[in-house]
Amino acid sequence: LTIIRTQLQSIFFREQSPEPLHARVSSVDIGITIPVERKGATELFENVNSTYEVQACQCNAAYACHKETLKKGSSLFLCLFTNATNIYISDVMQVELVQGNEGQKLFAVRNSLADELTSVLFRPRGTKMTVIRTQLRSSFFENENPENLSIRGKC
Repeated sequence: LTIIRTQLQSIFFREQSPEPLHARVSSVDIGITIPVERKGATELFENVNSTYEVQACQCNAAYACHKETLKKGSSLFLCLFTNATNIYISDVMQVELVQGNEGQKLFAVRNSLADELTSVLFRPRGTKMTVIRTQLRSSFFENENPENLSIRGKC
């Protein structure tokens, strides 16, 4: 008989044979400690030209799409969002309110800057939405039966 000692301190007894001897280990507990260090993450920004469909709706203060007729002194809430995965609106370049076909026009946002009666919230309360809130101007209500507003914009 030959006694074979392995590094795992197991002992196997085999009769001598002309074949090479093989030790088989089914499982081993390894007790190695490897130091791990996290260094500052590097953010990578790339410009990618892609087109995504952006949806918009009139919404309420709870950011739920909700149509309602607005009255003088009302705030208009607009919710913008995309259904694309992991895509968020990061800039609102322009929001224009137009009353009637040839009526008055007002920019609530121009060149990515909101006017004094408008605010733009990006991803409020963890949503994917961008919410634009603007105070409607009294000039939209000068006629006894004011025409509807159309909203145009760019993100």
